[in-house]
Amino acid sequence: MHFTVTDGDTVFVSNLKKQVWGNLSKRYQSDEIRSFLEEATALDPRFKQKMDDNAAVWDRIKGKFLAKNLTDSEKLKC
Repeated sequence: MHFTVTDGDTVFVSNLKKQVWGNLSKRYQSDEIRSFLEEATALDPRFKQKMDDNAAVWDRIKGKFLAKNLTDSEKLKC
């Protein structure tokens, strides 16, 4: 992990890593926000390879897509 303090880090870098990690670890704790960010990352072509092995994220995306399409097709029938 990028924010793990290593033996080669200076005191400044070590403190910076601890403070940044402390700040970031308090954010994005909501499951809803985390799911949104995972799905956005999976759909972003720049990061597509990072999410290739995460079937749960792709299953959520497919489920939302199918649910949206079913809702839209039901509206067209009316």
